[in-house]
Amino acid sequence: MQFNLYAQVHMRICSNSLLELPVLKSVIRKIGEYSYMDPRLKLAAIAIIGFLSLNAEWKILALLTLLVLWGGIRFQVSFFSILKDMRCFILLLLPIWGIRSLTAGMYDATLVCWRIILAGYAGVSLMATTRTWEIRAALRWFFKPIPFIPEKRLSAMISLMLRFLPLILRQSNEISDAQKARGIECRKNPIYRMVRFVLPLTRRTFEDADNLIIAMEARCYCEDRTEPELSHFSRSFRLDNRT
Repeated sequence: MQFNLYAQVHMRICSNSLLELPVLKSVIRKIGEYSYMDPRLKLAAIAIIGFLSLNAEWKILALLTLLVLWGGIRFQVSFFSILKDMRCFILLLLPIWGIRSLTAGMYDATLVCWRIILAGYAGVSLMATTRTWEIRAALRWFFKPIPFIPEKRLSAMISLMLRFLPLILRQSNEISDAQKARGIECRKNPIYRMVRFVLPLTRRTFEDADNLIIAMEARCYCEDRTEPELSHFSRSFRLDNRT
């Protein structure tokens, strides 16, 4: 019975059941040919966008936002669906915006939150249109030339972390709905509301992580395993079907 529980948790985290968010469902219904683009190009594009947005002013951020929105349209990802799924994450940015406004001004605070939301949108678009093994294979390809870095272990950790993000968003939505049903949002103390939201979310996230570790150990997961390989860059930038 305990093994079945761990198996269900593992399947919920690593299988397609993560794609229950509205934005991910819309991608499944109609996922264009660009979703089959080589994942190395996707990761490189997100890295370049993140690097350019570090110290960018509002003009550069606006240009990057338009570029990311254009990519979301080509991937059939709805901008408003992503904002709906990220509403709890955006609420967590409000204290950051307030503290930053008091120390550096409203302009700098708005730019900081803008950069974070832009990175979140690009990350959700990547997870919605790329399989877990594709992300892991692309990361392993990038880390392999770097010496003294266990590329298999590091790529597996990052790919699992990326797959946890939709689960965390879904859990945050569930906790937010539960708080509304209990009238916690009517409390005037914002610290009390924040504590009541962050603590359950953190606890459930660590519990799912522990269950995932036990499930992987039960399946004798190891680093020395045959992984799908990515083909060389071609004109179509598509994945190789070899296993």
